Amino acid sequence: MISNAEIALILADDLQAWGGAGRVCLYGAVPEGPLGETRIVIHTGERKRGRFWETVPACLHLCVPDVDGLADLVRLQALEAACAERYARYRVGRAADGSRYRFRLGARATPVADTLLLCHYARLDIVFEILNVQH
Repeated sequence: MISNAEIALILADDLQAWGGAGRVCLYGAVPEGPLGETRIVIHTGERKRGRFWETVPACLHLCVPDVDGLADLVRLQALEAACAERYARYRVGRAADGSRYRFRLGARATPVADTLLLCHYARLDIVFEILNVQH
C-alpha cells in the first residue's frame, strides 16, 4: 500500500517533471525565512477507506514572493490556472509495490497573504485515490 510520504513524492515528481512549478517542497522540509522564489509545498492528510478506493486528501500550497512589498497576483493566478488545468482530469499511475492510483484537482481556494514569508499563496486541494482491491 502506498504511504502518505510516497503520495507526496509522487506529486512532487509529477510537478518537477512538468517544470512550470518552481521549487517543490514536502511539508515538514520547507526552508524557513522570507520566500525568495516561487515554491509549491505539498501536504497530505488522513486516509479515508472506501469499498474500492482509499482516498487521501492532499494540498498544494502555491507560494509566490511579493515584489517590492506588493502581491504578484498575476504570477500567482497564472501558476494556479496552470496547475488547475494540469490536474483537471485524472492522472493515473502504478506505485513500485504494484498499487494503482489516480489523482485530480478537488477544489481551489482564494489567495492569502503570508506576512512572515513575504509572499501570497493559493491552496489547491488534490484528491488522491489508491485502488483498494487486491489483484
